[in-house]
Amino acid sequence: MSTIYNAALMIAIQAQGISLEGGGVVSALPSKLLVCVGNTNILQVEGMFDLQQEAYWFTAATLSGTLIDQYGNVITTVALAYASGSNGNFSASFGGLQFYPVVARGYTMLLQGLSDWGNAFSLPILAEVVQVPIVPGISDE
Repeated sequence: MSTIYNAALMIAIQAQGISLEGGGVVSALPSKLLVCVGNTNILQVEGMFDLQQEAYWFTAATLSGTLIDQYGNVITTVALAYASGSNGNFSASFGGLQFYPVVARGYTMLLQGLSDWGNAFSLPILAEVVQVPIVPGISDE
């Protein structure tokens, strides 16, 4: 799900009930993430859940997102922070006014992490870097 707020792109991966058992199950996943050049992008993961422990990921868990181009070059890596008191929700922002990777298809957002109990998670998601059209009256300044 992608939504633009004042020219900032929000990428929301709503994965309520995500499972780390048997290689992982994702209940909801976008077909492609859209990442905007020259904008702040927000990566949000909701409901990280470990079926082996029957518990949501929380403070000791680590989760990161790495944007990789079609040639395997790392464009950016961001650590997602746990939302205190939530049921496995994590978020991070990346990019900004100086963020200008090549506008193209063929990127991958690689989500990786370790649960509070040491169970590993890895999920590649197709991504596309796009240019958001300028809307009169809306500015990042």
